[in-house]
Amino acid sequence: MFNNFALNSPVLVLSIVDSLLARLSTKTNLTFHVTNHPLPPNSADNLTNQNNAGGPALILGYAVIVSMSLAVAAYTNFLIHERQTNSKHLQMMSGLRPLTYWLTAFIWDSVCFLIQTALFMVVFALFNVKEYVDNANVALSLVMFMLLYGWANIPFVYSLSFAFKSATKGYTMIVVYNILTGMIGKITVPIIQQAADDESSELSALIFSIFFPTFNISHCFSKIYTNEYFRKACEKVDCSVGFLKQTALMCCGSDDELLYSRNILRDVSRRGLLPYIIILCIQGFIFWLPIIIIEHMEQISAFCTRFARNSNKISDSNSEV
Repeated sequence: MFNNFALNSPVLVLSIVDSLLARLSTKTNLTFHVTNHPLPPNSADNLTNQNNAGGPALILGYAVIVSMSLAVAAYTNFLIHERQTNSKHLQMMSGLRPLTYWLTAFIWDSVCFLIQTALFMVVFALFNVKEYVDNANVALSLVMFMLLYGWANIPFVYSLSFAFKSATKGYTMIVVYNILTGMIGKITVPIIQQAADDESSELSALIFSIFFPTFNISHCFSKIYTNEYFRKACEKVDCSVGFLKQTALMCCGSDDELLYSRNILRDVSRRGLLPYIIILCIQGFIFWLPIIIIEHMEQISAFCTRFARNSNKISDSNSEV
């Protein structure tokens, strides 16, 4: 396979130069034979090659998109089936209020999602994803993000369920929608980063996160992995050594110079996740609005009708005057 790292070139060039100088000085055909035995890459070398963390982080992001899409879309099956069989209509006719209906559904689905969140962490532990399970704070951060995703995306799939009359079709289409919207952002953001700069890619990631919660959690998982990878690498650098403190700024410098964020949850820069947390919190409230509007459509229509009639009466009175 092609290797664009010319590890042997410096040694070969040095051997040729030394041989030529020796021949010129001694007037003999001296030849130096050299062997290259490079030391294993140190922490600074690993940090320089940032692609070491990019590959696994990207793959984990794709896995989160697919798994979360399958998990959350399943909560619409029961809702669509109840509406299809008129079971929900009978409950409403019996005096059940829409608030009670949706609140009980959300509580039950939240409990199920909490169990799925625990299983996700078990999977990470079984496969020994060290960046996710070695640090308790990182593991709790992942749990928090998954719960925030449930808070935001469960009402979102509830809203999408009104567009389908078949539970099977609804589940399939919602899964496809979540996967496609997550994958599009996951592919687009790295391309923008390579073509433009980090600021442009971060802006595009924020835009995708505002509209697509599945991309949001995938991007957060990737960022947490990359941040923890660099933090672990920097732990091996002794910043108390004066020489390293001056040269290894990526590990020993200021907050702006570091490759990782010391507190990723509170960081508002491109390395932090605070904007994404705020987006998920707000989305949870916004995605309930379509459900409220649909369930109270008759009351809203009646209010609009009364308002229109009152406006007509006022205009007629003004015209008579």
